[in-house]
Amino acid sequence: MRLGICLRQILDMARLAFLFLLLLNLNTFAQNEILTAEPTTETIVIDGNLNEAVWQQEPAIKTFFRNFPDNDSIAAYSTEVWITYNNEFVYVAARMFRNPRATYSITSLQRDFMVLDNDAFGIIVDPFRDKTNGYGFYVNAGGAWRDEQIAQGTIANATWDTKWNAEVTRTPEYWIAEFEIPFRYFRNSGGTEWNINFVRNDKGANERSAYARVPINFFLHNLAFTSSIVWTSAIHEQKKNISLIPSITTRVVNETDKPTTLASQASLDAKIALSSAVNLDVTINPDFSQTSADVFQLNLTRFELVYPENRFFFIENSDLFASFGDESWGNPIIRPFYSRRIGLNYDAQSGNFLPSRILGGGRLSGKITNNLRFGAMTMFTESKARPDSSGYLPAQSYSVIAAQQKVFSRSNLAVMVANRQAFGTTQSQDFRFNKNDFNRMAALEYNFASPDDKISGKVYHHFEFKDQNQKLEFARAILLNHNTRHWRNNFHFTQVSDNYNPQIGLISRNNVKDMNIHLGYSFYPKHSFINQFELLTNQQSFWNNHGQYTDYFNISGIHTILKNTHDFWLVYIWEKNTLREPFDPSFKNIQKLDSGFVSTFGYWRFSYASDTRKEFYWQVDGDFGTYYQGTQNKFNGVVRYRFQPFVNIGLNWNLVQYRMPEPYQVVNINYLGPRADITFNRNLYWTTLIQYNTLFENLNMYSRLQWRFMPLSDLFIIYSNNANMKDNRYTRNLSVKVSIWL
Repeated sequence: MRLGICLRQILDMARLAFLFLLLLNLNTFAQNEILTAEPTTETIVIDGNLNEAVWQQEPAIKTFFRNFPDNDSIAAYSTEVWITYNNEFVYVAARMFRNPRATYSITSLQRDFMVLDNDAFGIIVDPFRDKTNGYGFYVNAGGAWRDEQIAQGTIANATWDTKWNAEVTRTPEYWIAEFEIPFRYFRNSGGTEWNINFVRNDKGANERSAYARVPINFFLHNLAFTSSIVWTSAIHEQKKNISLIPSITTRVVNETDKPTTLASQASLDAKIALSSAVNLDVTINPDFSQTSADVFQLNLTRFELVYPENRFFFIENSDLFASFGDESWGNPIIRPFYSRRIGLNYDAQSGNFLPSRILGGGRLSGKITNNLRFGAMTMFTESKARPDSSGYLPAQSYSVIAAQQKVFSRSNLAVMVANRQAFGTTQSQDFRFNKNDFNRMAALEYNFASPDDKISGKVYHHFEFKDQNQKLEFARAILLNHNTRHWRNNFHFTQVSDNYNPQIGLISRNNVKDMNIHLGYSFYPKHSFINQFELLTNQQSFWNNHGQYTDYFNISGIHTILKNTHDFWLVYIWEKNTLREPFDPSFKNIQKLDSGFVSTFGYWRFSYASDTRKEFYWQVDGDFGTYYQGTQNKFNGVVRYRFQPFVNIGLNWNLVQYRMPEPYQVVNINYLGPRADITFNRNLYWTTLIQYNTLFENLNMYSRLQWRFMPLSDLFIIYSNNANMKDNRYTRNLSVKVSIWL
């Protein structure tokens, strides 16, 4: 009965969104003229020089349109683009003219550089022409590479890596980039017509531009703004291929009061192309020691924070699972599937997630047809003894299946089922199915976007099945976003049932109804040092499921971006919190406020960021005003200097002071995170990060040397030292890992 009522509610919400989107999709959006690419039989040497005959012809593209600091004009300095192909590769050459008096901006030679901080050129490709899923390939003027998967039309994931090649040459007047990209890595089904865009960031002219016009209120990689390219000779569906990635890790670990241990671990990953658009990934005994260390997030809220997924196995097509739910600013975080839970075994006795080793798993993902994407993944973790030696944390299997069916031009219907299943019990590590220890999820979503991306959002309903005796829990929402040159507006409504808490997912709060309304209007002065001036207000209201108005978070103010890239925010925040459980607002475990305590307070928030084109860059953010029963002064920021392109040094910092009545008095919480990135060349990097915080009195050091001795094959030497200054305990780890992509 409950399930039937829920389904009717979903259909009612989806019907409204469906009819609304139907009207939107009657609109059309102007594109550039269709490009035509001719094949070549010439051998092209990728060296950053335009020596080949194919590059001596008239360029296919000469005109780029600005995206910043305006989108009403042609780029100040022209960009010429040539494109050709053969049976295996697509070749692109570009010559970017520039201000000869300007210094090249090359922040680093390391892979996956930040595009907006560099003089850079990129290719945006949408092989299936769905304007939702695609790829980006970039080089900066120093020759560093960046590759990314693009999902939901706008979300770029640069942790995705594949094999391709590019080289550059530079002169004071222009620089040249030459690309060679294998068709087989596009996950495509061939054909004669794709969508494509070419984009450029010119720091010397302080402008961003693209071949297909991209409005100023959107990122350059937005797939809604691409043009068609016709291959005069059809691209053949690529042959199936298999990549094996064996690795071995040797690790030395030294902990307080424990003997030093030495161990080695062999791992195997495989990527098997079942077709040109569907891939099978397999991992056996995976080791993720090379994954970049998380930058510490000082959490002074009552809610868990989201950390990015950087582990290699979980990256490709990860949006198939991770896009479900919502983590928009101001809304309750609702992630029915959160891959970072895999490898963390939930301990019901302590209420915490404890680490457990991943034994292996597999993932099948890709496009079944031009309009249907599919993904399935399963992972297994081992059982382990409980920390208090009172039994075992059972072995677990984590499984998830998802599908997206495209409807209209840029929308889709999506469904996902996720399951955590225990094998064994808390007292036995026998590998036997435990029918009483599971957590299951089902999610239905309708994701919609108009052809010009002015209107977007989603309607969703998620179900949680805890066990056979508890009632069905749920989360549901309707999210509507409006984004134009002048207006940036959102209307979001979310409801989470009383005990919704998926163990394979992540949520910030339950038993809540949330209405989040954001209005923002931007001016773009024509003849001014100001590029954008925005007035904004955001009103968030929270009720519990019994109709009681519990919390609000209201913010209003201004946002300004100058033509020299300086960025400034000033807003006032008015906040009400009703505590659901005892809470210590000083985070010092002094004394907790009682459950049900209501506090209303207001404070100013500001943010300032300097010119991103300069070698020296700094940013500072701050909150100051009232806080629960006292006052607050919070400041955080970053200071960075680059000796381009080889050395970047910086410091992240937080300084927090709470002045509160007895017994809290004055509380100071500080964080310091110096960092150094040294890029010896495009294949040899050294990163060192030191992090100290007084909240936990913890000092952490992470240092990683990476040598890419063959394409996507690496040697890692990693040292980490985590020390708790309060308890005088430490863990030191030295790892050496070799990974080869065959």
